[in-house]
Amino acid sequence: MVDLLTRPTRAVSAQRTDRRLAPLTAGLVAGVSAAAVGLIVVVAVVMLAWGTDSNSSASAQTALRVGGGFWLLAHHGIGQLTGQRFGLIPLGLFALPAGLLVHAGRAVARTDVVTNRRTAWQAIVVTVAAYAACVAGVSVGVGAAPVHVALPMAVGSGAGLAMVAVTAGVARERGLRELTGRSMPAPAAAAIRAGVAAAALIVAAGAVLVSVALALHAHRATALADGFAPGVLGGPLLALLGVVYVPNAAVFGAAYAVGPGFSVGAGTGVSVFGVHLGVVPAFPLLAALPSTEHAPASTWIFLAAPVLAGLLAAASVRRRYDGGRWHSTAVAGAAGVVAGASLAALAALAGGPAGPGHLATIGPSAWQVGVDTAVEVGLVAAAGVLLASWPRAVGVARAARAAAVRLLHLPSR
Repeated sequence: MVDLLTRPTRAVSAQRTDRRLAPLTAGLVAGVSAAAVGLIVVVAVVMLAWGTDSNSSASAQTALRVGGGFWLLAHHGIGQLTGQRFGLIPLGLFALPAGLLVHAGRAVARTDVVTNRRTAWQAIVVTVAAYAACVAGVSVGVGAAPVHVALPMAVGSGAGLAMVAVTAGVARERGLRELTGRSMPAPAAAAIRAGVAAAALIVAAGAVLVSVALALHAHRATALADGFAPGVLGGPLLALLGVVYVPNAAVFGAAYAVGPGFSVGAGTGVSVFGVHLGVVPAFPLLAALPSTEHAPASTWIFLAAPVLAGLLAAASVRRRYDGGRWHSTAVAGAAGVVAGASLAALAALAGGPAGPGHLATIGPSAWQVGVDTAVEVGLVAAAGVLLASWPRAVGVARAARAAAVRLLHLPSR
């Protein structure tokens, strides 16, 4: 009789243990899988470049370390590369682990083990911890010449990226209420949507600016590429290296459109107000830089990008939020702050040191880009909402006055 009673109890206890461990197991698998896929892709490309370079004297072990180093570079985890300070992250490469981590978050959220807020956060924390452990392991493995890894920075930045991306993936799949227990307030949601849309428009304008400039200087870009003598397979790999830096160039172009511009070395600057260049690295993508001391007059049209972004933000606020004239105007101004913060974050990620001395400063100033964007987009968006709602406010006032006249039998004037 005792045996018959204890067996179901043990079975129930085992089931409870399995349910408690299920979110942890799902998070562990998701974190390790995201790290493994990203690492394999990057290392495979580096090994292909090493195998096709007949002039390379590096060993396979060195090539593997370089591949791991480039994967860590996507997490801002490299202190030095070939003995030189390096922190210029290719945003195209950064998008690889970010996208994989968002996918990992969504995959975990789709499983039946995430049933409530507690299990969701358990899965997120374990996924982040597993990913950070993988980053730490790779950092230890490649932390020798020619790659020097700053272990605390690599693990911290990897964990930070994983936390943001995995949480975003879970929230995208399950909704914000599943994680926080409450929905985002309508004014905040409207401001964030409008601000992100405005920032995206400015970055798109920057990408168009870079594309046009590169097309106009295609002969110079070709000459710079030929200078590397890349060979049959080296050419596509050199092109791939340029592609992963295209998002950086788009952010540089956005900084140009907003006003502050960017630098390509210490003491240099490229903006609509002037071009001051020194010795520029022979990288094909840099062929898009102006060749004179004055910004081409044709690029001034891109200064309209923040204005258009502000109008887009105003339209978005009016479509998504109806809180009265002054509340909507305030939300539109807040959208400018969101746009400024978004571009400031992108500017901080897009720039960095690419070597010692002259190359220690490359990219836009994050705070200048953020402040200028917030002011320009915020003012235009607020003015757009205010002006668009003015006829409606006047009509309401007239209708109210007419109603008062009818009710009080006052003579109309």
